[in-house]
Amino acid sequence: VTLVPRSQGMIFYAPTTVYTDARGRCTVPSPGAREGAVLAHRAGYAGATQVLPVDVTTARVTLTTPVQITGTATDASGAPLIGREVAATIAGARTNEPTGAMLARRGTVGADGRFVINGVARDLVQVRIITLRSNNRGAPLTAHVLAGAEVDTRTAGPFVATLVAEQTPSIAGSLRTPAGEPLEGYQIMAIPSVGIAGHRLMRRRVATTDREGRFELQAVAPEDDYQLGIYPPNPWRPNSQPWPAAFAAGRAGEPCELVLKPGSLARGRLTCQAL
Repeated sequence: VTLVPRSQGMIFYAPTTVYTDARGRCTVPSPGAREGAVLAHRAGYAGATQVLPVDVTTARVTLTTPVQITGTATDASGAPLIGREVAATIAGARTNEPTGAMLARRGTVGADGRFVINGVARDLVQVRIITLRSNNRGAPLTAHVLAGAEVDTRTAGPFVATLVAEQTPSIAGSLRTPAGEPLEGYQIMAIPSVGIAGHRLMRRRVATTDREGRFELQAVAPEDDYQLGIYPPNPWRPNSQPWPAAFAAGRAGEPCELVLKPGSLARGRLTCQAL
């Protein structure tokens, strides 16, 4: 049994986990003057959760028999999305606390485009494929939903989800030296030019140049202009480099041929006004 204090904004509260006794009872530390969520897990059962309001000191969580979700995952042309991870999560679970992740169940798309997810709870479930994420030595996380569907497992089965990754606009181009040599392994980050800083950051996209210096920033907004930052290989950790080596502009569907002298740093002037 895990008690997860309700997080607020970007503040994260760590969960506390204990085991039940022979009667199915347990005691966990109080979350204090904030709401919490109680989660329960046991092999052979679907995970379950219950909101714990402020000042409530007892909760009963009932585990149920899990169900299975099957389905197919293809791109717009019908080709299977082989090897992609498919996640089944409870609709409405908060993303700034571990409740949703702890109740999630996952499967992998096979060579025939089919997947199976076991151990799913009876609820309104979102079945989604999230774009691949970089590891902690790559660019910041820029995951977005590639394909998704909702499945109501509270009804009678079977439960089937059909996922189709639609073709999305992209910014494609290449990165080369002034002499025309391709630059491999560079990180290209695109951020919308207009909007609130937090929203722009959440909509950033990142790609890595290949051996030919080519890159493709997928799932960009077709109507937006983007600011591009060019980072040398592995600048994030442990080799921290907060500023790009160069800047550029890009837009979906337009050629984006970038030129960079290796070892150079971006230079410019920033003017601010204090009000």
